[in-house]
Amino acid sequence: MILVVLGTEKYQFTRVLERLENYISEFQIMESVVVQAGFTKYESSRMKVISFLSAIELDELYKNARIVIAHGGTGSVVKGVKLKKSVVVIPRLKKYGEHIDDHQLELAIAFSKAGYATPWMDTDDLAQIMMRAGQFIPKDFRSGRDAILSFVESYIDSL
Repeated sequence: MILVVLGTEKYQFTRVLERLENYISEFQIMESVVVQAGFTKYESSRMKVISFLSAIELDELYKNARIVIAHGGTGSVVKGVKLKKSVVVIPRLKKYGEHIDDHQLELAIAFSKAGYATPWMDTDDLAQIMMRAGQFIPKDFRSGRDAILSFVESYIDSL
């Protein structure tokens, strides 16, 4: 199963769903595709599109997914990476009115460089991205949380 997580942004993100729809049709993909669409309005006969899911429902989908395609939201990406899923990150972009800035692009690049995820940029060929994702094994996720806490503790101790 392929899980698509678009988050809960108020902006539409149909670009990803239109490209997925074409990919499924062109390559006759029989694997189920479940989309958590948030506020993005999209109808499909090839994908199961659900606006919102409970945390429990979403967790179950993450666990059962072979590939997770996520918008560049930190929570959506990290959840998949922590579960050792092959995560494809497609950032919402300002130029398409999908977000107010391009911070998701920065996250996609950073997670790719760290070996956690496969980036899907707006000009990339989806068939190639999906082929890479099918073979991708993410590195173990290491949060920067401990380093940040250590820095803050050292700073406080120095006062």
